[in-house]
Amino acid sequence: MTSTARYTTQDILDAEAYVRGQALTRHGEGATALTADQAAPAVDLFEVAVGFELSEEQRAAVNRLLTGGHGVDTVVGVAGASKRTLMEACRIGWDATGTTYSGACLSAVGAQQLAQASGIPARTVASWVQQIRRAAGALGTERTYALPGGERLTLSEGDAVRVRANDYRSKSEQGPDLLNGYRAVVSEITEDGRVEVTWRTRERGQDDSYVSAWLMPAQIAGGALSLGYAMTIAASQGMTCDTSLMYGHGANAFAAYPGLTRGKKENHLWLPLAVIESEETRARLVRRGNAWGAPSTPMRTSSGRPGRTARSPTCSTSLRRLW
Repeated sequence: MTSTARYTTQDILDAEAYVRGQALTRHGEGATALTADQAAPAVDLFEVAVGFELSEEQRAAVNRLLTGGHGVDTVVGVAGASKRTLMEACRIGWDATGTTYSGACLSAVGAQQLAQASGIPARTVASWVQQIRRAAGALGTERTYALPGGERLTLSEGDAVRVRANDYRSKSEQGPDLLNGYRAVVSEITEDGRVEVTWRTRERGQDDSYVSAWLMPAQIAGGALSLGYAMTIAASQGMTCDTSLMYGHGANAFAAYPGLTRGKKENHLWLPLAVIESEETRARLVRRGNAWGAPSTPMRTSSGRPGRTARSPTCSTSLRRLW
């Protein structure tokens, strides 16, 4: 807390403008809007199923989601306000009208909790990225494996994956070692379920080269692989890539610095302002912005300390001062 100055990236401002524009444009567009007569039975059936009546605020939230017809809508509430559970009432209404729906969460736990609380099928953002790549024709043969705990993993040729267990093969001359944390690409999937992964390596003083190894179905079923489209900051240490995209909420300075220095060309930081700023702070920012005019010009930092102008081949993050 040595400085009261606050900064944000231009990407955040652009994203906020895009989300606001989408919300305004799609307001009242009639997207999946139920009539009041269709929504009421869904709420009644939900109350019978859960064994309690919704409060006035909860009922208003459900009715808004079901009948508002807004392309972008939100539910904001304190912890424990049953936000996920209320989505079950929406699901009942959507099921009754044949509406297609799905959920997206940052973590597998979040997706599981949404599905358990509401019955809405959900998957992680990484899994949705995989689906998008598959729909775009960027992925090849796919296969689904059963994992411990009843979970399932679908892999496709072309998927980015992470190795989750050490396999020291060089000791028995059975090939290169597969180490926990390796990030690789699925290069082939055979009919019997074997998976070949390929990763980049570099010896000191030599150019990049690529190494491949096969994993048996039993290894994958044991949790030896996971999708590698996203990872924690700790897992990314030592990695070098062209572009780094970092979700920074909850990361202190010691974690944020390595997270923001993975990319050679670009490093992007996302911070959820609704989480880190109170309503009072946002109102004060608006008042100061109106009094002082536009924010200051963009600055660059490579030192981890906002305000120091510098350039670096490994970290060049655009920042904009808020006050």
